[in-house]
Amino acid sequence: MMLLAVALATVAAAAALPTNDPQSLSKLRMIAQCAVKGDSQRVVRLLRSNYNQVNEREDLRDQARDQSRCLGEGRLRFTPLVYRGALAEMMLSARPADLGAAVKADGLPLKAFGALDVMALCAVREDPAGVGALFATQPGSAGENQAIAALSPALGGCLKSGVQANVNAVAIRSLLAVAAWRIADRAAHPKSY
Repeated sequence: MMLLAVALATVAAAAALPTNDPQSLSKLRMIAQCAVKGDSQRVVRLLRSNYNQVNEREDLRDQARDQSRCLGEGRLRFTPLVYRGALAEMMLSARPADLGAAVKADGLPLKAFGALDVMALCAVREDPAGVGALFATQPGSAGENQAIAALSPALGGCLKSGVQANVNAVAIRSLLAVAAWRIADRAAHPKSY
């Protein structure tokens, strides 16, 4: 049975940790897909929660362990941020919607859980088409790098003055996926927020 280990790190520290290994990212996406198919309501609860709280990270870790049946033998390590991002991206792909329309429908501020979350929510609102283009790429690919480069102006413009972000492609994709899902989810279910 595949053993899943979720590193319990803060969001700021987690952003520097993710690996950009395409094979590991592919396995992680399989786990997330299995989670969404197996218990999408649990995934929704996790994605709506404040991921900076210890109990929420524990719930996320437990949920990831529950998906170990999906991959068989081996070991896979990832941060809570990266797993949340994979879950969010799978949820977005399970119910495709026009992200631009969701952004327009959701004009109210959405509670952010940290400086990087503020940046991601802002970037999704600033360039929903660019974020959608990112999600159309394979993780770890040259296309992903190009899509992130195209999003750099929005990401840089959305980073609060004085805040430094040391993030790689995996962290950026994860942050944007969670932000995009939260915006789309609130547009579809405003009473849940």
